Amino acid sequence: MMGCRFCGAENPADAAVCGQCGRPLTVPPPQLLAQIQGVLPAEPVITTGRLPPGDEARWHELVAAIAMPSPPPAAAAPEPAPVPAAAQAEREPVWAGLLMVAVILLAIVLTGLGVTPPTPAASPRPDVAAAYHLIAALPPTARVLLAWDYDPTTQGEMRLLARPLLQHLQSRRVILANVSLRPFGPAMAAAAFADLETIVPLVQPPVDLGFLPGEAAALQALALAPAGVTHLPAPARERLALAADEPIAAFDLVIEFSAETATSRQWVEQIAARQTVPLIVAASGAVAPALEPYAQTGQIFALLSGYPDALAYEALLGIPGQATDRQLAQSLALLFVVGLVVIAFVRSLRTRWT
Repeated sequence: MMGCRFCGAENPADAAVCGQCGRPLTVPPPQLLAQIQGVLPAEPVITTGRLPPGDEARWHELVAAIAMPSPPPAAAAPEPAPVPAAAQAEREPVWAGLLMVAVILLAIVLTGLGVTPPTPAASPRPDVAAAYHLIAALPPTARVLLAWDYDPTTQGEMRLLARPLLQHLQSRRVILANVSLRPFGPAMAAAAFADLETIVPLVQPPVDLGFLPGEAAALQALALAPAGVTHLPAPARERLALAADEPIAAFDLVIEFSAETATSRQWVEQIAARQTVPLIVAASGAVAPALEPYAQTGQIFALLSGYPDALAYEALLGIPGQATDRQLAQSLALLFVVGLVVIAFVRSLRTRWT
């Protein structure tokens, strides 16, 4: 006897189909390689569904539940009435934009008139004071190498720091030399000295070493022989008084104006870490935080950055400059931002309480 695997009825051993449900009693063997994935597709097995004996009542209940009509959807909440355009415009904070425009116009007018707020000068940071005293101690025969490593996109920010430093160096009548690792560097140096010449006449123009391509390799060559990395005319070579094989330690000071972290790190690794010449870095606000560890370890003698250091250096120098002229605008902008924060805080408290 052979049992049916569908309904369980007993059938003769030679029967091909079940006598009760009519289903096949034997399953044909699978074809060769039919179940090997990737060789031939799997052989499909199609069977008809059947409920176990005694579950017909559940089947009828399921069919009746499916045929039953679904309940009507719940009534949607009424949409809020549209706010008129005039009322919506009144809710917008137009006053904030008008106040900002008024503050900007007021700052422009007062700055153009030369009005400065009567605020006491804050004490400069230690790095600013260290840079000022180091330059103030330079003799007239000192040689200072200026590295210009920024482009026109950061010229406005960097000029605030460059002008007081150049004014101080000019007052010391030291010998200056320009060099750059960036193609725009010589143009930025020329613009900075042209801006300085509108205030005080140059005692003597700086020696131009030009643009040095090659990144770290160029700095290594500069450290070994500054006078040999570029072709200098005889008068410029005489002013520097550098031999062809004399190292960069012959300079009394190196100042880098930087708006790139990678370039400043190369100056620290190739120059400050291997030579005895002090390095002052005047960096942009985005670069200074990455260079702070080098300043803390003493590899950078002094790190200057941003508007506050430019203002502090002008105060130490005693010569008002661009940073001092912008002090009123900076103060008004700061007061405006603080006022917006206070108003937003008060409005948030009122919203929570109501």
